[in-house]
Amino acid sequence: MVVGLLLHEPAIVERLEARQAAWDTLEDTLEAIRGGDLPLSAGSFPTARGAVVHLHVEPTPVPELWLISLEAEYRVQGRTFRPRLETRVWRSGG
Repeated sequence: MVVGLLLHEPAIVERLEARQAAWDTLEDTLEAIRGGDLPLSAGSFPTARGAVVHLHVEPTPVPELWLISLEAEYRVQGRTFRPRLETRVWRSGG
């Protein structure tokens, strides 16, 4: 059993590192939106970490409160993963 785990260790580490990079990308993107460095507009863009971030923005009934949905799409070992983060952000003017 230990030998089998050791044989799969590089693949496991690769998946874990890719997953962490994707979550780091989502967090960095969200902070850029909160800080006003990224506009509140829907779209997709590639990142330096190799993921593609999909941003969806919707107004809420509360003025200046926006529903933000972020998805980081990345591939590792031939599989596509799409972790998603949803939150609300206060921003005037969109």
